[in-house]
Amino acid sequence: MEKQTIDDITRLLSMEMGQLNEELWHTPEEARAIVNWVIDSSRPTLANLIVEVSDDVENTLNPSVYSVSELQNIISGLLKILNSDKSEWVNDILVNNDLFYVDQAGNNILIILVSEWNIDAVEYLTRYPFDFFHKNKNGYNLFDLVEILSSDNQLNESYKNNVRQCYKLIYDIVESALSIEFVLMTLKNSSNFHQYEELYEKILISSNINEINWFGTNLLQKASLFWDVKVAKVLVNNWIDVRHVNWKWETAKSIAELILQWSRFIEDYEEIIKIISDAENISFNVKPILDYFADNNNKNRWTYSHFMHLLKKTWNIDEIDPVSWNTLLHVAISAWDLPLINVLLKNNADIWVKNNDWLSAEDIIVSKWHPFFYKFNEMLKDNNRSKILNPVNIRPKHLITM
Repeated sequence: MEKQTIDDITRLLSMEMGQLNEELWHTPEEARAIVNWVIDSSRPTLANLIVEVSDDVENTLNPSVYSVSELQNIISGLLKILNSDKSEWVNDILVNNDLFYVDQAGNNILIILVSEWNIDAVEYLTRYPFDFFHKNKNGYNLFDLVEILSSDNQLNESYKNNVRQCYKLIYDIVESALSIEFVLMTLKNSSNFHQYEELYEKILISSNINEINWFGTNLLQKASLFWDVKVAKVLVNNWIDVRHVNWKWETAKSIAELILQWSRFIEDYEEIIKIISDAENISFNVKPILDYFADNNNKNRWTYSHFMHLLKKTWNIDEIDPVSWNTLLHVAISAWDLPLINVLLKNNADIWVKNNDWLSAEDIIVSKWHPFFYKFNEMLKDNNRSKILNPVNIRPKHLITM
């Protein structure tokens, strides 16, 4: 389509129907038919463009989070567990340099291994940040797949037990992480789902766990009211507002304490009160780091996705990655990622932790003769941290003049 043609179409579409009538010497009905024809004829091209752009964006945002050498080490460990008939899968992963590679059916290797109840291989792979809610072309994720396999009457009980073990491995990991998908799944599977349905629909649209209904009630308050311990635990783990008050100025904790006075489900309410009390008394320094990564404007969030998984699982800002044996601060310094380093320092990341090479943050800085060092020193001062380096001592020996 030529530029002049596009300009003409744009100009015509911007006109009122009367102006269009005069311009084209058509009746209003004929003019309206022309406009409809232009819109309808443009739809297929526009739809194809949207698909193409979406694919490009997805491919850009989801690169492999591992270097070639790291990926080879991971695959080396996996090969010791896998059957030889999975060599083609391994080759595809290596060729695409992507542990999370999916085939034409939309399956990744974890979905394949769960369907074959390879417990050892599943346990090995769950230490890496797979998207456990990834859906294949049939619209099934891992949890859907387990449910289907477990309910298949043609499969023997031994097979089903192995599938359930795979499910438990994945469930335990997802339960300890931040995941709105897991929250929605837990609500959907609850016997009290009809009580949560209104807020469930809101969260589907907004992905905001703190949605409230007309009475100002959030999900945690509903879980307290219906002694739903499992849902309450998942909500608290996913940072729902435990201090939120409804229109009666009731919190989830006060609701549970009130009902505890006359309910026969004493243990359930006591456990809910303990879950909420623990959440009220803990202030994690990991939350700001996860918020930083969740920011859509943070272009480097995929570089650190493995650490995001570790932080969500351990809530330890100084957690050492079992693959590279670095903390997040080590990696951020190696990449000269100033914004992330600043966030880590503000939240008291330990600058003295040593990696597998016995290098601390100080040692890594010394090994990198770069102006970045001076900026790092200033950041330490700005964050009221002790000065860790003496500028006189960091100049490489071959640059020292007598």
